[in-house]
Parts: sequence; C-alpha cells; structure tokens
Amino acid sequence: MFGGSGAGGTEAATFSNAGAITTNPNGTWSLYVIDDTAPTGGSISGGWSLDITTTATQQPTRIAQCKNGGWKNFVDSHGKPFKSQNACTDFVENNDDQGNDNSH
Repeated sequence: MFGGSGAGGTEAATFSNAGAITTNPNGTWSLYVIDDTAPTGGSISGGWSLDITTTATQQPTRIAQCKNGGWKNFVDSHGKPFKSQNACTDFVENNDDQGNDNSH
C-alpha cells in the first residue's frame, strides 16, 4: 500500500500498523495499482473492497446502551469486549457507585 501520493509514493501503510494512524480516516480513500509485470495492462478481477474492523474502547454507563446489540460496542474495566448483553448490563449495574438510575 502506498501513502496519499499514489503512483511513485514512498509512504507505506499496512493493516498491521493502521492502529497507529492518528489522522481522521473519514473521507475519500483511493486504491493505486502498479503494473510492474510485462505485458502491461490487465484488470482487478471482481473489483476490490476494504473491510474495516474497529475496537471498542468505551465502557457503558446506561443499560440501554447494552441492548439491541449495543453491548458489542463496549468494553469492561479491563478493556475486554463483553461476550453478551447480560455481561454488559451486569457491568453497568455493578459499577454505578453513585446510586444513579442507569436504566435509560
């Protein structure tokens, strides 16, 4: 993969170090291809795609955040993803040290 300059670019990025990227990833992404094998010409059969997987970094503060699959977007106090909605709601209930109503 090449950086933003496209053909002839020297800035390399890989999926293994993508977590170190600190700029905003939103916007237009481009795919640049170098044909370095004779004969020139060709195609990318079937097109191309980019799958992005993110990691949750926040802890839930309300039970409602855990419902309807929302639990998949949160982690516990050790940074580990929840394995179920029940684990997420239990975390919210057990980590409210101020007596708040976290049901909403």
